[in-house]
Amino acid sequence: MNPSGQQGTFSGQVAGQPGSMVTFAFKGGREAFTILEPSQNLYLVGEPREPGELIVKSINPETYVPGGNQ
Repeated sequence: MNPSGQQGTFSGQVAGQPGSMVTFAFKGGREAFTILEPSQNLYLVGEPREPGELIVKSINPETYVPGGNQ
């Protein structure tokens, strides 16, 4: 935990979706996140670019995750 507020992380679930996972991290004006909801085939990743900019990608876990979605 960083009491300065300059960096931190949060995690949780999508409301009403107990099989989901959501993460959010920030540091020095940059943010990143993941939203994973296998039952809805939803796999989103937000990667930082420049301060205040974010690239949002939808990923296929069978392509990018070792072992895939087996």
